[in-house]
Amino acid sequence: GGSGGGNLQPFVPPPPAIVYDIWPASLPQFVLRDGYRESPADIIKRTPMDVGEAKQRPLFTTGFKKLPVVLSLDLDQLPILKTFYQDTLQGGTIPFQWIHPRTQQVTTCRMNIMEEQSISGDAGRNYKVSLALEVIA
Repeated sequence: GGSGGGNLQPFVPPPPAIVYDIWPASLPQFVLRDGYRESPADIIKRTPMDVGEAKQRPLFTTGFKKLPVVLSLDLDQLPILKTFYQDTLQGGTIPFQWIHPRTQQVTTCRMNIMEEQSISGDAGRNYKVSLALEVIA
């Protein structure tokens, strides 16, 4: 006889759900139509052949969707965006939650720090801010 206990592993609770910061309420909640584009995730590997058509295969089952947007911000909102980007998102390295401009669903995004983010004058106290976002989930 034995105790029947065998090799029981201790219970390890799952990690807590990640809670991301949200897009600040004091910044525009809508993007400008001018400059808005959506691109599908780039998950295909395409290899040209010496003869015949190129071969294609999936690299991943999912990927990041590019979402460049343009916002209209006034002089008071520019420092809010800067603080959100530099401090809250640690230079754009941490994802955040945002309402997707087309689907109106809560979406997890991050700023693509490898692509240019720009600020240009608009009219009066307003500025157009271009952000290169990536939809994660």
